[in-house]
Amino acid sequence: MTDSSPILAAALDYATRGWPVLPIHNRVEASKEFPGGCDCRKVCESPGKHPRTTNGLKDATTDIPTIERWFGRQFPSANIAISLAGAGLVDVAPDDPEWLAEFIARGLPRTVAYNSVSGVGHEHHLYRRPEGVPTVRECRSGEYDILSDGYALVPPSTGYYWLPGQKTIELVAPPVWATQILIEKVKRPKVAARDIDGDAEPEEDVARYVEQVGRDTWLGANARDRSGGLVNIAFDLLDAGANDATILAILAERDEYLGWRKYSDRRDPSGGYLSVLSWAKARHTPRLGRERNRRRDERQATVSTDGLNFMTFAELANSQPDEIPWIIPGVLGIGMITDVDGKAKTAGKTTFVLDMIWSILNEQRFIGRVTTYSPIVYLTEQTPISFKQNMHRGALDERQDAYALTWSDARQETWPRIVQQAVDKCREVDALVLVVDTLPQFAGLHGDDENSSGKALEVMRPLQAAAAGGLAILITRHDRKSGGEVGDSARGSSAFSGAQDIILRLYRAAPEERLPSTYRHLDGVGRPDGIPDNELVELVNGHYVLHGQVDAVVSERTESDLMPWIPIHESDGVTVDELAESTGQDRRRVWEALKRFVRAGRIDSSGKGTRGDPTRYFQSQNPPDED
Repeated sequence: MTDSSPILAAALDYATRGWPVLPIHNRVEASKEFPGGCDCRKVCESPGKHPRTTNGLKDATTDIPTIERWFGRQFPSANIAISLAGAGLVDVAPDDPEWLAEFIARGLPRTVAYNSVSGVGHEHHLYRRPEGVPTVRECRSGEYDILSDGYALVPPSTGYYWLPGQKTIELVAPPVWATQILIEKVKRPKVAARDIDGDAEPEEDVARYVEQVGRDTWLGANARDRSGGLVNIAFDLLDAGANDATILAILAERDEYLGWRKYSDRRDPSGGYLSVLSWAKARHTPRLGRERNRRRDERQATVSTDGLNFMTFAELANSQPDEIPWIIPGVLGIGMITDVDGKAKTAGKTTFVLDMIWSILNEQRFIGRVTTYSPIVYLTEQTPISFKQNMHRGALDERQDAYALTWSDARQETWPRIVQQAVDKCREVDALVLVVDTLPQFAGLHGDDENSSGKALEVMRPLQAAAAGGLAILITRHDRKSGGEVGDSARGSSAFSGAQDIILRLYRAAPEERLPSTYRHLDGVGRPDGIPDNELVELVNGHYVLHGQVDAVVSERTESDLMPWIPIHESDGVTVDELAESTGQDRRRVWEALKRFVRAGRIDSSGKGTRGDPTRYFQSQNPPDED
C-alpha cells in the first residue's frame, strides 16, 4: 500500500461508512493536451464529473484493496463519487440561491452537507433514504436535483467542500416534500417507443439487432461521454436495420440500465432520444469495420477489408483506457509484452523475475515502483527440483496464488497450444500475469530458428494475442555472446524485439566501475514512458533494491574512494594519472570527479596543466560548510 493521501483517506472513510465509492475524472486547465478541460484528454460534456472505470457506476465498491489500488496507485489524482443507491442515501441538491432559499423555506433538516464552487447556492444535503422511497433521479437543470440513484461527487473532490460543522454529524431522514417528489417520479409515465410513429418490432427481431451491437458499445465501455455512448448504440442499430421506434426504445433502456440517465429523468425523455437518433441518422453510413462484423459468420471469398475491425483514430483511442493498466509502472503492463534479457547463468534473470513476482504477490515495491496484485502463471524451463530451489530462495515455495508449468511437462505440446492452455489457466485463476522463462525453450526454437524473422513472428503471434486479450506477458531470453545495446543484445532475430513493447537488459557492472558483484545494470527501451533507463540495482537479502542512475551512483562511489587519496598540503599534490593508478579507478571518472570537487570548493589545484607542469590536486584549506 502506498502512502496515504487526502483523497485515499477520504475514500477509505466513505467505505467504512458503507458508502460504495468510485474514481471520477478531474478538471484541469483546458489546453491542447486537455481540450475539454478534463484529464480524460477528450472533448467531453462532463469535465471532471465522469467515471474513470470501464463500467462506471457499476464499479462502485467498499472493497478496501480495490479502493487502495484506485486512489493510492492507479488514479491518485481522481475525484471521488459515492453510489447513492448503494449507500442508501438521498441527495437534495439545489442549483442556485433561489432554490436553496425555497428548500430552506420548505424545511431542510440539518444533516451531512457540502457545497460546490460551481455556483452560488450549489449545495448537497445527504439524508438517510427511508424504506419505501424509490431509487430514482429528479433532475431539473439550473434549478435542483433530488437523487436517490446514480452517483454524487463528494469532498475532497476538486471544488467540493464541507459546510461548516456538517461533515460528521448524524444522517437524518429527508424532508417529506423531497421524498414525495421521488415517489411521484416513479408514478410519472414515460414516453415509450409506441408513442413515436411506428411500432417497436417483435422481441425476436430486437434480440437479433442487439446481437449485432458491439459488446463494448452495448456496455458503454468505448463511450467518451453519455451522448457519445447513445450515438454509438444508435449507429450499430442503424447498421443492423432496426426501425426508429425500436432504436428509441433500446436507447431509453440503455440510458437507464447503464446509469447514464442522460434523458431518462427528464420530463420528456423522448425528445432527447429523438435528437440522438436524428444526429446519428444524419451522419450514419454503413460501417463494415465495426465490432458487429466480428460476429458475422460469412466472409467474402475475395480479398477485401470486409470483416476487419478498421477504426478511426478517435474510435481506436476511445476503445482503450485513458491510462496504461500497469502491474508495475514502466516494467509490466496489461496488454503488453515485456522481455527481460541477460547472459545465461550470470545476469540473474530468473532471480530478477522471481523477485518481481514476489513483489506483485505481496504488493510490495519492486525496484522503487509500486505494484498491483495479481495471481501468476509461470512457465519455467528449469527442472522441478531446480525451480524448487529458486522458489525457496525467493520466498515463493508456499504461495497458493502462483502456478507453474515446467518444460518437461509441456515438451510434447505445440507452442500455440501451450500458450492457449496457459491463457486458459490465467482465466481460471484470475491471473493477469503470464511468465515464459525462457521463450526459445518453450517455443521449441532450435539451431538457426532464433535467427529467422519468420520463426520469430510465428512464435510471438500467440503471445501478442494473449496480451491483446488482457494479460501482461513477461518473457526472458538469453543475451548473445557478444552482448550489445538493450534491444539488440538478445540472441535471435530483431523481429522478436519488434513484437515486444518493453525490453529490459540485466547485466553485470564493468570491472572499472568497481562495484560489488551483487550490483546489476538495468537498461530499457520500449513504447511507453517511464521504462527503467541506465539504472543500477542491487540484490540485497533476496530482493532487488534500486540505487539510482548508473552514472550518479558510480560517480558518488568514485568520489568517496578518491578523497582519502587527495593530500592535504599543496606541496604533496597529485595528478589525475597518479590518482587513477593509486585507486584503480577509471581515469575518465577520476577526472570528472576532480572537476566536481573543484567546482564545489572541496579541493584546489596548482600547475599549468602542461607536460612539464601538470595540474596537481590537494584538499582545500577553506572547504565549504556541509549540511
